[in-house]
Amino acid sequence: MILDYSTLVKEHLYLNEGIYEVVMGLSHHYNLGLVSAGSGSLVGRASKVDSWGIRPYFASMLFCTGKRYSRHYRSLMQDLEKQPQEPIIVDDSYARGIDAGVRIGCETYWVNREGLAFPVARKLRPTRMVSSLAELLR
Repeated sequence: MILDYSTLVKEHLYLNEGIYEVVMGLSHHYNLGLVSAGSGSLVGRASKVDSWGIRPYFASMLFCTGKRYSRHYRSLMQDLEKQPQEPIIVDDSYARGIDAGVRIGCETYWVNREGLAFPVARKLRPTRMVSSLAELLR
């Protein structure tokens, strides 16, 4: 399972008590990877992950800049020694991770906290829609 960094940040804020329990629980069922792509400090993003105490639960992490999500996911899959049909891409942005994951052949879970209607114009659909990362533990 490959998680998106900004999805973790929002989940941490959403849960109030933190993300540690969710990531620890997911790590019992999945080999976890983390992608953090975008603007901002790479060191700052890595430091936030360290402050939550969740780094040990990830088999691989990729902190990078740019918006080439398909390339970032493929790079992490190669590091995890996974084929595109094996990992699940989890993201709260349809336009970012879900679209890229579907295009490269991955199963995709869209974290839709706001309960938004699925964009009708989108032809590529996520495999599953959840309201939070914690829902993946059920």
